[in-house]
Amino acid sequence: MAREVEPLMVGRVIGDVMDSFIPSIKMSVTFNNKQVFNGHELYPSTVVTKPRVEVVGGDMRTFFTLVMTDPDVPGPSDPYLREHLHWIVTDIPGTTDATFGREVVSYENPKPNIGIHRFVFVLFKQKRRQIIKSPCSRDNFNTRRFASENDLGLPVAAVYFNAQRETAARRLYPLSGSYNAEASSYWIFKDVPSTKENEIENDSAGGNDESGQGAAMEKMPLPGNTGNGVKFF
Repeated sequence: MAREVEPLMVGRVIGDVMDSFIPSIKMSVTFNNKQVFNGHELYPSTVVTKPRVEVVGGDMRTFFTLVMTDPDVPGPSDPYLREHLHWIVTDIPGTTDATFGREVVSYENPKPNIGIHRFVFVLFKQKRRQIIKSPCSRDNFNTRRFASENDLGLPVAAVYFNAQRETAARRLYPLSGSYNAEASSYWIFKDVPSTKENEIENDSAGGNDESGQGAAMEKMPLPGNTGNGVKFF
């Protein structure tokens, strides 16, 4: 069990959002067939529509409450609006998914503007079917206080992903030294003086910068992978 909560501790989800707990239920969160794993990054355009959240455990006589929250608003360096509430669903029967529950707060898709935000899904086991009032504001929501006020106890499962403001450049070149399986091609970049011969091609791929330096680009297959990607050197 310690291995399951370790990413939540490393990512400071345990601490900033919830207290330490022992996972007792498995929860699966997927956006358009992309499963959420702790600490992985998703594009805001990928998470526009609400995810499928499955409760893998319990039975039809047990009920669960799901909370989705962002503890990094407006930015991780000064999160004075912590937390921002994105979604609440209650009375989810065990072995089913969130569509079988009661949506108390509608899903609001993530729109991070400043820095990298964590988006946290927290699952609580209810003691019974119950009426949970909608919070008066999405900002300054507090997961711990919400759980205490509704007699939910500690979480039974949690997972989070990272997201940051999306740009066209980030979609093609997401992280230095990494690859993007969604990119249309795999490029090797080397800084070279810009020339008329390569300016047009490089500009179309974002290869020129303000210093007048360009990029000699060579399209290559992604080694060890059947998909495509991008890598910087």
